[in-house]
Amino acid sequence: MSLSAENPVDYYGKRVFVGVHGPLTKAATVLDSQARKAIVYLLAVHGPLTLKEISESLGLSPSTVHDHLKRLKEVGVIKEAEEHPKKFKVEVYYRLNIPYLLFSELKKAEETMKSLVQDFFAFIEKTKNNMNISIKNLNLQCLSYKDLSIRERVILVLIAQLFILAFSKFVKEPLTYILVNDLEESRS
Repeated sequence: MSLSAENPVDYYGKRVFVGVHGPLTKAATVLDSQARKAIVYLLAVHGPLTLKEISESLGLSPSTVHDHLKRLKEVGVIKEAEEHPKKFKVEVYYRLNIPYLLFSELKKAEETMKSLVQDFFAFIEKTKNNMNISIKNLNLQCLSYKDLSIRERVILVLIAQLFILAFSKFVKEPLTYILVNDLEESRS
């Protein structure tokens, strides 16, 4: 693992972004700590790792790292990695147990996703037009403005609400996920 900062906790912690769909989850609140975000970064980019490896990488005492790992494990952000071969019987490897995306992987997928994004934008445009036609005669107060830019924004809000409703049909519980900016590290 390469460290290129004097304070690895801040260096790695600032590269982790927490997203939540639905009500705030315990996982999201536990991830308000830079140290825990730094641990998540290391596990996402270099994991599975042991407490000792994390401690050495972050320059934190093993007892401090143990406390952070315990909190992350309690809310399901991490778990013990059964699939990782142990060098010693008592050794425990940890891995992420939460959806995460690495920026470097998003970059790789960008070309493939371009046509999907174009299709999605065409779908949104068609939905906007259909919604505009469908709700014209409903006499909704929020659409009574003569200013067309407000009307357009209201329709976009309604489309966003439709997506949230559709999303909640597929995901029955709040979803917390992690975005990890590993671009600097992936260049080295």
